[in-house]
Amino acid sequence: MNHIYEKLNTILEKFPQIRSDNRYYPNKYDMEQTLSEQKLKEIQEEATDLFTPHQIKDNWNAFKLKSEVLFSIGLKELLEEEFGGKRLRSGFFWYPLGGFCGWHTNNNCEGERIYLAWSAEDNKSFFRYQDPDTKEIITDWDKKGWQYRKFNVSKNKPFWHCVGSQTNRISIGFREISVN
Repeated sequence: MNHIYEKLNTILEKFPQIRSDNRYYPNKYDMEQTLSEQKLKEIQEEATDLFTPHQIKDNWNAFKLKSEVLFSIGLKELLEEEFGGKRLRSGFFWYPLGGFCGWHTNNNCEGERIYLAWSAEDNKSFFRYQDPDTKEIITDWDKKGWQYRKFNVSKNKPFWHCVGSQTNRISIGFREISVN
């Protein structure tokens, strides 16, 4: 994965421009409440599924980024070589201080997901999920620099997850697609 992380560092060179092109109002949202286990229980009482965080008001405040830089480094092809299978980009996001993506499942597009995440600081951003079997809530803290996570999205076993950040965080997602 180190060769992929090295290619991804070209994204970081553009980061000052990304920051200056976007305005952000972190005090408008309550990240802790939105990403809490209690909020997940409330959502699950209303719905067995939530494809995207946008389906609920104030359940998202990260920035969706343009993906030209990902094409320029051939990231999709690198991931296909590393993990096998055919992949489609499923997200490219910037989470500034107080940025988050609320609870959701992505069950409208089943399959394996790979998310590459870069964090500016240790233990200041996280990927949180509910284990589909045990229902335990697990918070997986990011380390400074690049890391990746791999998980499966299935209608039979909804994979509830969310993201929160108290530092600059970039994430890039790809989903596996079936080829007929």
